[in-house]
Amino acid sequence: MVCSKGESRCFQMYTNDIRDQCISNPCLNNGDCQTESSGKSRCDCPYGFWGIYCEKEINRNLTDSTENGGHFTQQNVIETTHCYIREPCLIPISVTRNVHIVHVIEVGLVDITLEVQSIDFDPTANAGGIVSGIVKVVGHELGLKMICIDSFAQPKTSKIEDETCFKINVSLGHDLETIQSIPHFVDPTLPTSTILQCIVNQNCYVTLWTKNRFGVEKCPQLEVDKTIEEGVYIIPLRNTTHQPCVYNTVILVDNVTDFQLCFSLLHAEFFRKDRRCYIVRVLQKLRVKGSCTGRVCYNGGFCDGSLSVPRCRCRSGFSGEDCSLKLATFPPDYGQPRFIWPSPTNRTLFPCTPGQPCHVLLAVSKGYNDVNCPIIKDESRTDLPVHVLVSNFTKECRFDVRIESTSSDDQTTKMYCFKCPSDGIFAEMRCFKVFWGSIAFPSTNQEITTGPTTPTTTEKPEILSLQGRPYFLHFHQNENIVCIQYHMCNFSVYASTTFCRDIKGIENMPISEENVTISTSTKTVGMNVAKTGDVQFLPRQIGRRQICLKASDCTSFIQKCFYITVIKNNPCESSPCQHKGQCLALNAKTEFACSCRYGYTGKICETKTRPCSFSDTCFGGSTCVPVRSEPFFRCICPSGKTGVRCDVDDGYREHCDNSSICGNNAACHSVNQTMLCVCRLGYKGPTCSIEANDHLRSPTDTGAKFTDTALPKSVICYVAFPCPIPFTVTKNIFNKPSVALGYSDPSLHVTSLELQHTAPLGGVVHGLLEVVGNSPGSASICLQSFDKSWQVRIADEICFHVAVKNGSYYKQYSDVPHFVQPTFETDSLFECLVKDSCHFNLWAVNDIRENNCPVLKSEGIHNLNLFIMSPLNQTLSPCMYDVSLKADTPTNVTTCFYLEGDAGVKYDRRCYTVQASNLNKKGSCAGGLCYNGGHCDGHTSTKNCLCPLGFSGENCTTDHGIPQTVNQHAINNPLFGNMLVPKQVICPLKEKCNIQFLLSSRKVFNIDIKIDSSSIEIKEKEEERVSKDFLVTLTIVHKHTGSDQLCLNLTSGNHSLVADRFCCDIFTEETVTSNGDACVSDSVDDCKNPSALKFICSDPTTAEYCRKSCKLCDKQTKEETEQLFIPPSPTNTSAYSCSPGLECHMMLYLKRGYNNLCPEVSVIPSVGASVHVFNNSDCNVCSVDVLIKLSLSHPGQRLQQCLQATDYDFGSMERRCYFLENVQHTSP
Repeated sequence: MVCSKGESRCFQMYTNDIRDQCISNPCLNNGDCQTESSGKSRCDCPYGFWGIYCEKEINRNLTDSTENGGHFTQQNVIETTHCYIREPCLIPISVTRNVHIVHVIEVGLVDITLEVQSIDFDPTANAGGIVSGIVKVVGHELGLKMICIDSFAQPKTSKIEDETCFKINVSLGHDLETIQSIPHFVDPTLPTSTILQCIVNQNCYVTLWTKNRFGVEKCPQLEVDKTIEEGVYIIPLRNTTHQPCVYNTVILVDNVTDFQLCFSLLHAEFFRKDRRCYIVRVLQKLRVKGSCTGRVCYNGGFCDGSLSVPRCRCRSGFSGEDCSLKLATFPPDYGQPRFIWPSPTNRTLFPCTPGQPCHVLLAVSKGYNDVNCPIIKDESRTDLPVHVLVSNFTKECRFDVRIESTSSDDQTTKMYCFKCPSDGIFAEMRCFKVFWGSIAFPSTNQEITTGPTTPTTTEKPEILSLQGRPYFLHFHQNENIVCIQYHMCNFSVYASTTFCRDIKGIENMPISEENVTISTSTKTVGMNVAKTGDVQFLPRQIGRRQICLKASDCTSFIQKCFYITVIKNNPCESSPCQHKGQCLALNAKTEFACSCRYGYTGKICETKTRPCSFSDTCFGGSTCVPVRSEPFFRCICPSGKTGVRCDVDDGYREHCDNSSICGNNAACHSVNQTMLCVCRLGYKGPTCSIEANDHLRSPTDTGAKFTDTALPKSVICYVAFPCPIPFTVTKNIFNKPSVALGYSDPSLHVTSLELQHTAPLGGVVHGLLEVVGNSPGSASICLQSFDKSWQVRIADEICFHVAVKNGSYYKQYSDVPHFVQPTFETDSLFECLVKDSCHFNLWAVNDIRENNCPVLKSEGIHNLNLFIMSPLNQTLSPCMYDVSLKADTPTNVTTCFYLEGDAGVKYDRRCYTVQASNLNKKGSCAGGLCYNGGHCDGHTSTKNCLCPLGFSGENCTTDHGIPQTVNQHAINNPLFGNMLVPKQVICPLKEKCNIQFLLSSRKVFNIDIKIDSSSIEIKEKEEERVSKDFLVTLTIVHKHTGSDQLCLNLTSGNHSLVADRFCCDIFTEETVTSNGDACVSDSVDDCKNPSALKFICSDPTTAEYCRKSCKLCDKQTKEETEQLFIPPSPTNTSAYSCSPGLECHMMLYLKRGYNNLCPEVSVIPSVGASVHVFNNSDCNVCSVDVLIKLSLSHPGQRLQQCLQATDYDFGSMERRCYFLENVQHTSP
């Protein structure tokens, strides 16, 4: 020890003979030697080598030719990475390989919105038995998307040796152009914010590709923000001039942890210029290994690892857990050619120039064993020449259909149909229309709508003028797109702009319920240069599905939503009916029924019969005579009957020979040599010359009645499917009627209600109500009519049940007649008046190759005069039939309608029950009045006016609400009104929180607030007049967690006597755990399902819990979890009470959407509470008045009621739930 005088500083010195063992560089294969503090040397091996001196290759044991090793290495083990939408994204991968055979790498499970364009490996980069490659992916939809890469043991086997699965976060933006004047990272370097995984105490590697500034061959200097002691080391480059420069970084950490790792490239002046930061998760076991590892799926089967247990998805014709079992018989249509995208859908309209040839592209898949293209057959029934040119590709065939125009003045529309294959019972028909003449696409410029619109019947709409913003040239109407479950669905949209040079792009919006991919191109549509978006997706869920698209130019964008209907494939596709019988799909079941030709019977028409042995072959007392040829019988009709089966009155004529006898296209019916007129809907009188509203000539007369039609009593609908319900209403000749929704069960979602804008025919106006049932069961709904839109008196009301059943609509074949919507579903029930003509309509389309309407017939008629009047316009599709019914006595009749084809084959069938009675039961609101914005509920036998906040009384004429308590000693004293009384208010910690209540008072009042000032702070008190009541909003701040009491005392004037009082608890949670169960059973994979994610993350409290516990509601879904309810709305899970028998109110306030539209508030059905929502929104505030009445059968019981707000602009959704008690409020 050596010490100096004065100030003492002592040092202890040791010496040791330590020799740097790295001087001799013992590391092989370009390993880097490092000297540790102990003096020992360590070799940091380059990627692909291992051992003390890096002398061993990773694949040194892989010499058996029966396996290739094919394991993904610990280089760039990705958990989540980042890509920009519709831009190629390069992702590096690496695998070990056998020294004898080539590796086999294929895409496994992949999100439908991810397009894997290539998987390329560099055969020269085979250092240490490792082969590096790049996966090129393009994401076509925003959000987290899953992709799995599989490594197979041999090219000729199906065993998955290894699988890695990771997520790609597809976001808006684009890669910035690299600045060549500074050092920079290049592809395939992983983008910043990528999450990587490593294993504890095992080397893992991060590889980065770099280039120096332009003109400098030397590699740039790479710096990392971690040290060797922290387990991170950059292996020095051996070749510092080869571009791009590839750096390998070794990570070796001895404990489970997460940390950020940042790399920077240094300029000559040592300024950091380019930087990449990653999150590294060090785990005991990698979580990116797919569940399909080690699984075998034979015969082209596909391993689906999205489930907890991997499952083989087998090709058609194979089955079993590993797809090794070959089915004894294949499906009848197995391997048959089919029309595929981009073939146009049926009834697509193409505008073509007269005098010039028109081209239409058809694409057809080849048969399973076919080398050449199939033959398609022209089934068109036109006289214009058609030429078909074929192009043979590997997997599909393209047919160029050239249609010649014979005249430059042609202004016609013609149908062209093609059959594929040209023969066989499983052929498919594809038909399209060609319009010869100029046509303009409609400009659908509305913003996002919340429901479907009525389809237009015109085929040549004019373009509307728009200035300074993009617009859609052509957009599908809601009913136009019907997709088949698990079959690829395609359609196109066109967008243009008036201000910028062109449209930048068309993209899917988060509100869409399907993951669609959009391929864009530029085309000339009419006189406009438009961006075409070819939309493609695979529908998996049946029912109504919403798709929303956004078109953007250089300054602005436009958004539009529409609905598609996903239906099941037709069970009749295999043509099970023999002897030319017609297969009928039963919507409510997964079965079919066969309509046999005369002479055949059996489930599939397999048995030949003697038609005359059946009593229903010939009707009306006719005689059946057997014959040898089809239909194997002949009916000899008695006097007064005619038709093949003697089922038509000889005196009935759909069109009268003498129009002077029966006018307005009426039918004629001869009874006992007396001519009677059968009037069409809208006309009446002996000669049908009087319009139905002819007597309504005074402006004071009541029109707008649901009369002359069969009133629905029970309508059949299917769960999750749009259900159109047609109706008609008479009108006063001076006034335009209006129709509004009355009572509606919360389980029904009303998507549209509107009257036709065409001129009324015969004094009646047709309308359409469309609902969607969310669950099976019977639900009530009412329609109310008004003489004028501004009137209060309800002219008429009908109420009926919607019977929602499990089932599905099926794909209909275009080459056979069939009923279409809005025809009522079979088994629906109707009501008519005795001795009055009662009408209802049916809609149908014919074989797509025919230009007229199919023949409609009926059967099963008893005690009922029924007349079918064919459509007046035989070329307008769909064809609308007018059926007239008349019963002379009260009766219940079931009658069936069908479309008849050749040899008596029945195409489609609908059966209805009609109840004829002396009095039609109308809704109890008919003729009633509810003032001051009140809503009439008429679904019960007694009319009930639901009054908005601040009004009460039988007709809502009293200008104040009903107090919570009746105090005979304080009639003029202030009382709490009929708003829900707070019991427990949930408040955030140290943030503003609101409490609202209503006061009813005829004189001056005082509000005395009793609180513990150390726990609760009063920030503000606002009073607002609502009629003669006062709406009071109290703003408080809760200073700590737990529960504290707040009491309100009402006094009158200067009196100290308390007239009314309530107390409530102010509660703040210590930790965010409320509603956590909502995501316990969910996984991160639910982020792939937008609908599930919206539900999980709809509540802010649940979203916060899920964000922390299971990473569901992360930052990528900010627009999904953004709050729609704003203060002073009651906070979620707060508790309130209402006096028994009283209707209590709650005010909810909402944030206005991007397009300045207010979110829609809907009621979640619950037991024990009836709820009605008044829309109070105005130009300044979005708000709703929620009226709640608790059932008297649940006294003192706490119920839960939820309401949901939806912003259709961006798909945001929030749900608020409240606890309600039916407790009598008493004053002091």
